[in-house]
Amino acid sequence: MAKIQNQRIGVSFPSSPLPEKDKGKHFTVDLYVRVSTFSQLEGDSLEEQESELRKFCDYRGFKIHRIYCEEAKSGGNTRRPEYQKLISDIENRKVDAVVVKKLDRLSRSLLDFEQLMVLMQRHEVEFMSLRENFDTTTAMGKAMLRMALVFAQLEREQTAERISDVMQYRASQGLRNGGTPPFGYRVVEKTLVPYSKEKEVVELVFKQYLVTHSTLSVARFLADLGLKNRQNKPWDCRRILDMLQNPTYKGDHRWKGQVFPGTHVPIISAQTFEQVQNFIRRRGALNKSEALLQKLLFCGHCNKPMTPSYAINHSKIRYYYYLCLNPQGNTATAKASCPFKRVAFHVVEDPIIAYLASLASDIPFRPIGNRIQMHNDAITQKELTMATAIAQLNDEIVKLKVKKDRYFDMLMTQTLLSQERKMGTERLNEIDSEIRQLQAALHKKEFEKASLSETKIESTEFRFDLAEFTNKHANYDRKHLHIALKHFIKDIYFHDSHLTMSLKSLPWSVDIPLPKHPP
Repeated sequence: MAKIQNQRIGVSFPSSPLPEKDKGKHFTVDLYVRVSTFSQLEGDSLEEQESELRKFCDYRGFKIHRIYCEEAKSGGNTRRPEYQKLISDIENRKVDAVVVKKLDRLSRSLLDFEQLMVLMQRHEVEFMSLRENFDTTTAMGKAMLRMALVFAQLEREQTAERISDVMQYRASQGLRNGGTPPFGYRVVEKTLVPYSKEKEVVELVFKQYLVTHSTLSVARFLADLGLKNRQNKPWDCRRILDMLQNPTYKGDHRWKGQVFPGTHVPIISAQTFEQVQNFIRRRGALNKSEALLQKLLFCGHCNKPMTPSYAINHSKIRYYYYLCLNPQGNTATAKASCPFKRVAFHVVEDPIIAYLASLASDIPFRPIGNRIQMHNDAITQKELTMATAIAQLNDEIVKLKVKKDRYFDMLMTQTLLSQERKMGTERLNEIDSEIRQLQAALHKKEFEKASLSETKIESTEFRFDLAEFTNKHANYDRKHLHIALKHFIKDIYFHDSHLTMSLKSLPWSVDIPLPKHPP
């Protein structure tokens, strides 16, 4: 057969006929072709790749099972629909080989390709690349394949670094790197330009926050005016806080955690923006030091975190409370969505402290102590059952090893016919396989038994910690009291009539009744 060659890419097929060992051997193959935007610019199109692969298969006499075409997809990951279909064919052993034009068409990630090679070897599927002429049936072919993939991955990472450097430079020059423009701006010729209709809302948000120091109050103010965001939804506290902290509005822009002077027109003066940041920082520092249940308390209705907040009355007195962070629950137009909304600090903090302090006494602790004992007894019973199963597995392994030794002695000492020796060898292999399976089951049981033992509750240590808390908590400041509560508590869910608290030392939750409190 005449030599077939593509001069542009340097791919050639051998002019000699198929090797004698391959004659009559019908391979079923999957073809995989992929292009990214860069490849399309080079002209390495899907059609050209497919044409080359078809010619190769015709020459080799391969039967094509399916052709997978991936358009505008990166080779740096496996999140490609056609690639996943190819994996399914390999796992179901529908093909004998996978054929690609170039190695990097399949993957540019060394880790991903290593995992693919393991999968293909497990299912006895070969890999062929026209450009590199790889043959995965030899050790040298495998080594060369890995080396080529290392350089493919290096090229991808260097390209990513170059792009990152360019974008960093653009940011330092005050230029945008794309993305959705912030509320209040539109993009005109790649530059942010204030959008008058939204600009007025931004100015109102900053002005109102300087008066109330509360994102919730700002949300209600906007709702009363009928103003909504771009998605035509009411403003919530989180979106307002994001706006207040966005340096774009003072003429700067943020890139990878750094702030650079921008080239666009600001909406808010630098002085106003800094005043707002001071109030936000002051409020954050106050909340962190004053809120005992921060990051521990959740809304029992919405399953959302409840964050510390405060309100100021006409006498300039601050009232502190935990606020449900459900975005539909903390806007003025969605008051009915969360029945709890907020709860004063003392309403939830005082019962928690009182409950934990009471557990150091015998009578309040007795129900928990009894339940701990039942829990530990149940684990002990499971450990005994597992120990019996482990002993049985060990006995079976010993018996199989004895049987294996007998077969081995027979093969070594007796004169056997070739057929008998073959049968004996096969039986030895079967016994080895059974031993490995039993050993795997044994290791699993031993791991489960050890893990089960770790779930036992140390009642004495738990009570000692409770007694120390009871004796010392009255002398703690709020910061150290918060640390002490975090030592005991996993989470707390607030309901109107009670709290559901999960302790780190107990695998069950407890309910703590709440006094009646004003809405």
